[in-house]
Amino acid sequence: MPSVAPSYAKLKSLNTVPRDRSPDARAEMVDAIGAFVVDRADTASPAEMGLASDILTKLLRAAETVVRRKLAERLAKDPRAPAELVRQLANDDAEVARPILVQSEALADDDLLEVVRHKTMQHRLAVSLRRDVSEDVSAALVDHGETEVALSLVEHPGARIGRASFEALVERSRQEPRLQGPLVQR
Repeated sequence: MPSVAPSYAKLKSLNTVPRDRSPDARAEMVDAIGAFVVDRADTASPAEMGLASDILTKLLRAAETVVRRKLAERLAKDPRAPAELVRQLANDDAEVARPILVQSEALADDDLLEVVRHKTMQHRLAVSLRRDVSEDVSAALVDHGETEVALSLVEHPGARIGRASFEALVERSRQEPRLQGPLVQR
């Protein structure tokens, strides 16, 4: 049975009334509010979207990985998703963050640069797979020095790689032959 997005009045009550704190209840609530955020993004007021985002932010702190991942998959496809919520999910465990990092148009380069600088190699691999990767983000990925990330970036046609980064990759390919073929083809 598909979940029904709650009304604004229902959202307000969810934000203030203690509820069943079981994992299943949290998952159901995250799913319902996530549906509200995605399904009503065009018609909801800023106050409604803000309240939904605040509730989700609170719920996600205690939610299980599978619940956070499901919400990330839903929000990754919505360019209007609340920025703070998207950033929270982008900085979550790599398993949760991956759909957001690969697909979300709600992330700015500054958000991606923070993830690249402070998160794991799995996060950086996900960033390298975005439809478009800017020169600044590519440079940060290259600077990290991870061969798997560099390979992913070089093989990805949507990644813009600046001259300095490309030269650094060519230099690195002298010690890492796996980079040579993809660099030549690029």
